[in-house]
Amino acid sequence: MDLPVLQDLLKAIKDAVSGTRRRDDDVALPIFDPTTSDLGAESWCNNIETLSKEFGWSSVATVAKAGKALKGSALLWFETWDPVEGRSWENLRTELTALYPEKRNLAEKLQKAILYTSESSDSYCEYAREKLRLLRNTKIAFTESQLIDLVCGNITDVNVKMASFNSNVKTTSELIALFTSYAKIRKRPSESTNKDSSTYPKRPRIETRSNDVKCYTCGKLGHTKAQCNRKDTTINTQPNKSETLEIKPGEFVKKFCTFCKNLVIWIPIADSNLKLIIVITILSLKKRSIF
Repeated sequence: MDLPVLQDLLKAIKDAVSGTRRRDDDVALPIFDPTTSDLGAESWCNNIETLSKEFGWSSVATVAKAGKALKGSALLWFETWDPVEGRSWENLRTELTALYPEKRNLAEKLQKAILYTSESSDSYCEYAREKLRLLRNTKIAFTESQLIDLVCGNITDVNVKMASFNSNVKTTSELIALFTSYAKIRKRPSESTNKDSSTYPKRPRIETRSNDVKCYTCGKLGHTKAQCNRKDTTINTQPNKSETLEIKPGEFVKKFCTFCKNLVIWIPIADSNLKLIIVITILSLKKRSIF
């Protein structure tokens, strides 16, 4: 055989081998996460075994590739797994299926499938696929018509629900294809009906200069009545001592306060030096006689 022909043959064999290796590396293995898988590890191991036979993997190669598809507690267990008999696929399958058996609580599976609604997914297609997966995990022999009714029945949007019921689709694949034409509208966070005072807009604070503040006690600018050092000139509850009020029995004295515009009435009490004081507020600033 000529040397160039031999070189071409070796190159062809090398390319074929490298191409096979690339195809093996590109194989997407199913993920096994015990927290999300209700079928246990046995169903997952069956899928890995099928791929192993298809691509001609050895027992050790199958273990190495399968370990990359483990998640959660299964991955933590695999990282510390050191069997006496060696890391073979047969040993891995036996121990993994014993650690993660199939969940046989039908009531829990069925409840999980029934309570799953479209609100839990970002799209209606994603909702339908997950809903069908949960329903099939129960291993109940639902018909296609029943599966369609169960999927459509838990759509929260009334318009989409009625449209899917009236679409007359015959299979679940047709239903998923139908959902591609519906966009899921995300709801905005609902505003609380019980709003506290902090949610109301605050009144803007008006800053006033000290020169604009007027005291109602002394009439001067620059301070308020509470800050005034001058004695309050509001009317006292007793008459001024310097003012002599001669009030006969049965009579009364009316006087208006010059500051607050209130009407003050002194009524003498018989056989006593005490006087009854009545203060009447005049609503209008204009003095009016109420008698």
